[in-house]
Amino acid sequence: MRDILLKNNVYLFLLAFYNNQTMVNFVELAKVIGISRQTVSNKVKKLLSDKFIKINDDNILFVENSLDLDVDLLRKILEKTPDISAAQLEDIFFNNKDNKEVLVNIEDDFLGEDRVVYGIISEGVIKYIGSTKEYEERIKQHIRKRTFLTSNNFIVLKYVKAQDRFNYEKQLIKILQPE
Repeated sequence: MRDILLKNNVYLFLLAFYNNQTMVNFVELAKVIGISRQTVSNKVKKLLSDKFIKINDDNILFVENSLDLDVDLLRKILEKTPDISAAQLEDIFFNNKDNKEVLVNIEDDFLGEDRVVYGIISEGVIKYIGSTKEYEERIKQHIRKRTFLTSNNFIVLKYVKAQDRFNYEKQLIKILQPE
């Protein structure tokens, strides 16, 4: 169950930002998370049927915190890194005792700036691997140069410390061998 909930970004966002509030519009939630409205709808239906969330007659959402997550910490993490992996969340919430120390380490390691090694995927194949301190701006630069690209063509391969950025980029190029 832990793995399923930590992988469910709709559940995590509902718990962190919308619990005990009027149920958010699926289109709005999809934009916030960066997935389709249909995916949000399907995940909400599944969460309702599995009783992880409830919506009362007044349209107020109640999210079951089955994993006993520190919601404030989850909110801080999702604000900085909305696409954090389930494995990283597992480390933060279940493999470390001192969450404050973890948050500081996360911010130092990869949340303080958008330091990432990223890939550009086209036709199901990684075509390019690069690294940057400003991921969102770098995506815009690529899209301006290559108008056929959209933000859906980009994937974060690894969040990195500034000093490790180029080493990871080289390693991933060697391993993944983009075209």
